[in-house]
Amino acid sequence: MRKKSWLYLLPLVAGLLGASGSPGQAAAAESWSVTGVNSTGCASGDWNIDVFAANFDGNDYVMHTVVTSGGLVYMNEDAGSITNGSDTWGLYATETYGPTTGTYPIPAGQPMKVVLRVERPKGTVLSSWTMEAKSCDSATLLFNGSDLDDDRLSPPADKCPTRAGASANGCPVVTRALSVSKKSTPRRVTGRLRAPGQPAYAAKRKVRVWKVRPGPDKLVGVRTTTAKGTFSKRVRAGRYYVTTVAVLDPATGYAPPIRSRKVRVR
Repeated sequence: MRKKSWLYLLPLVAGLLGASGSPGQAAAAESWSVTGVNSTGCASGDWNIDVFAANFDGNDYVMHTVVTSGGLVYMNEDAGSITNGSDTWGLYATETYGPTTGTYPIPAGQPMKVVLRVERPKGTVLSSWTMEAKSCDSATLLFNGSDLDDDRLSPPADKCPTRAGASANGCPVVTRALSVSKKSTPRRVTGRLRAPGQPAYAAKRKVRVWKVRPGPDKLVGVRTTTAKGTFSKRVRAGRYYVTTVAVLDPATGYAPPIRSRKVRVR
């Protein structure tokens, strides 16, 4: 719902918009963002926000607005298409995209989330912007930024922008195990890197073999794991362990660096 903005401007939380980008720095892809808050309230139509649209090349987009609070949907609008530039957007009771489950007024004292999705065709999300307010009657924003995977983290901090994750870099965490054993004739350190369900995180990966000694430990070799994650390194007598670095794939997730237990080769 668009209308002329005449209400006073309520301040956004400092730094939120700066961290998420400004209209003058819009990405090449289609984007639809919240740039200001004009009015708040818990009744239908009380909220009025400033929005900015960029890089739209036609009129066959679906501008999908969803307002949720307390697990209920209060607005679910298909606004059709939009033109590039600044505009204002009202938040109110509508079901032009799909059903709602909540009835205005929204209860105060709980977070309210507004999601602006750009879709083409309907159901295929090209970009998504999330604004979360402290309450329906508050202009204090807990989050305001591009968030396609709905994990409350925006690029560039979100290294996996299409895969939600609880890690600091916004990626799902891939669990790996690094086992190591010893052979005495000939002396070798052998082992295997495993990543259950994600074999690409274990195959053809570099592992480093370290010898324990007074002061800094000594790197005695680097090996590349086989397709099954195995490796072997001939060594002298001593105590050894193996490490491997982190792996990040924006499409699948993040595997932290890992270190094996120590073994003694005699």
